[in-house]
Amino acid sequence: DVQNNPKPITSMKVYVDGVQKASSNGPGITAQLTFPKNSTHVVWVKAWDTAGKIYAAYQTYYAQ
Repeated sequence: DVQNNPKPITSMKVYVDGVQKASSNGPGITAQLTFPKNSTHVVWVKAWDTAGKIYAAYQTYYAQ
């Protein structure tokens, strides 16, 4: 979820290594992600508000 945003969130998307894996039409999103053993992946979560502002966060995952 996006917090402290001044305008309502209209959509969210999850990307793994630049490929979209999930989307929602609201202020929250849930995505089940699985990765192969011994791999590294960058996961981005992006959100858009009613004013068109983009909020984004990423995390690198190391699967062992």
